[in-house]
Amino acid sequence: MKKCVLFFWLGGTVLAAAWIIAISDPGVAQGNDAQVNKDRLIVETLLRLKGYDLNSNPTAKAAVLRHVGRQRDQVEYVTLARHFKLVELAPKVVAIAMERVGTTEGAEAATLAVELGQLKEFRRLVEGKSTEKAARALMALGYVDRPEVRSYLEPLVTDPTVSRAIRNGAARAVGRSRVGEKSLLELARGGKLSDDVKFAVGNILLGSTDAGISREARQYFELPSGADAKPLPPLTELVKIKGAAESGRKLFETTASCAKCHKVRGKGKDVGPDLSEIGSKLSREALFVSILDPSAGISHNYETYLIELVNGNVLSGVLVSQTDQAVVLKTKEAIVKRVDRNEIELMRKSETSLMPADLVKTMTKSQLADIVAYLGSLRKQ
Repeated sequence: MKKCVLFFWLGGTVLAAAWIIAISDPGVAQGNDAQVNKDRLIVETLLRLKGYDLNSNPTAKAAVLRHVGRQRDQVEYVTLARHFKLVELAPKVVAIAMERVGTTEGAEAATLAVELGQLKEFRRLVEGKSTEKAARALMALGYVDRPEVRSYLEPLVTDPTVSRAIRNGAARAVGRSRVGEKSLLELARGGKLSDDVKFAVGNILLGSTDAGISREARQYFELPSGADAKPLPPLTELVKIKGAAESGRKLFETTASCAKCHKVRGKGKDVGPDLSEIGSKLSREALFVSILDPSAGISHNYETYLIELVNGNVLSGVLVSQTDQAVVLKTKEAIVKRVDRNEIELMRKSETSLMPADLVKTMTKSQLADIVAYLGSLRKQ
């Protein structure tokens, strides 16, 4: 048994050595009520101490790690992790940042994770094979206002060696701060933006609350027009429009032709991702982007491939499977085609989605908001 002094505070005065608490063997099971209570008391005591070096006391550190590990409330976990700043807590903090991206808790977790030296973990996720994880990691970093994060994100916006989805995700992340908006405006001013990120950057700058930035941005960007030939407002304004989900459902299944490529709870075609639970996965802003600029964030396993045939024809579609003998694609009409390898001159992945980029031209801004309202209602049951 080891002992430590528990301090009591009375009106701000520290009464040292007032009580002794026995600390059980760290190996005691977490479910033991006595150990749970002692760990809690130790943590409450340490929370009142300023400048205490927790690493100098392995027993107290073990108690803290056990206590924090029991927290199912993610907000409480992040609060404790921030106070004690133990790198052992960092992996869970990163997980919370990824899971709660776009929320206050997620933003606080992302900031803390970077403070704990986890920018390298976010970079690993961005540069990994999962498009979805990369997108979420970039979104999480967009809420972290630290110079090392900006130094990582800003070059990605114009990096030709990364995918279009990464460039667009980095642009949106950079554009979440005024400093970032100015950096993007400087890129636009210098003509350094590729065409495939101009939609994202244009929305950011035209929607800026800084009148000077939005005014200059009009020199370089023009937003797409809807069915009424009127330019759509920036995303910051679009997300404020409250749509009607039932009207959106009818549009989805008819005029907008979404059901020709997407399934919702068994109805429709499975060319693109199943959208039955899309409202649980994407924010309203991300849903608007997926319609207005579909190639900016192509879902994993739904990348478009182009095949140039020996006879001069070109096929495009989602890759279904491939072997040494043949490649199987699914076209935007949901037609499955098998192509023998000896018929293929060249095969490459395209950064352009099969989903039409001008789909918005068939809708007004109100109809677009209706479809987003419908998609947002499609949640995990």
